[in-house]
Amino acid sequence: MEIIKGISASPGIYIGKVFLYYEENLNIPKYEITAKDVKNEHSRFLEAIEKARNELEAIKEKAYLQMGDKELLMLDSHILMLSDPDFINQVSSALEKQLRNVEWVLFEAIEALIEKLKSSRNSYLQDRESDLKDVSKRVLNNLMFTERITLSELDSPYIIAAHDLLPSDAITMDKKNIKGIILDAGGRTSHTAIIARSFEIPAVVGLSTITRKVRTGVDVIVDGDSGIVVVDPDDAAILLYADKLERKVETTSQLRPYVKKEAVTADCQKIIM
Repeated sequence: MEIIKGISASPGIYIGKVFLYYEENLNIPKYEITAKDVKNEHSRFLEAIEKARNELEAIKEKAYLQMGDKELLMLDSHILMLSDPDFINQVSSALEKQLRNVEWVLFEAIEALIEKLKSSRNSYLQDRESDLKDVSKRVLNNLMFTERITLSELDSPYIIAAHDLLPSDAITMDKKNIKGIILDAGGRTSHTAIIARSFEIPAVVGLSTITRKVRTGVDVIVDGDSGIVVVDPDDAAILLYADKLERKVETTSQLRPYVKKEAVTADCQKIIM
């Protein structure tokens, strides 16, 4: 048994088995082009962006009724990133100057932006790294005609363990069978954390090495209340957390009838929250 401390991203407790999720790294093609090829590469880039924008619009339309305002705003921010004229002009200019294929140019431009975010002392900006990766990977997949691996269909309940989850993966994941999320990376302000809270999925992030500590099928306890993950728990730990979970469920059921009631003091004064 091993107890690992991370960052509480979404409250709740779940005891179950891990599904270790690895997203394949893209093998970026790198080759030089001639000046006469620039127009074609630029057209390919614009087509890939338009396809990515349409994909995000389709995700937004499909999941509209399930998502809150924050998740919809996240998708809107990704769509806006794909429409950013400064970024499009940056890639177009690099194509002309560097005379390299568009996948190579785009990959290097994104890597440079990610390094800037990583060096920031602002945690909010650091957490935007996953948004940038998400959008760029979608465009690169379209350029390279590759399919993204998704978590939209799982055959049984699992706790997802991953280095990181891209925001669109979190939105489209199988909410019925994903009962917990544990990540090497991430913070409380990441979009994955926001989505986990929205769907009431216990999540602990910032665990650094969780993907090296677990494998698919291993038993794990996710304690999103305390930011703790227990890997391969012994019987005592399971009993302890089963009792915590039972008491939590009981308390929640007792409080549920009061959720929609007005807050009123004994002397009939309304409390505005």
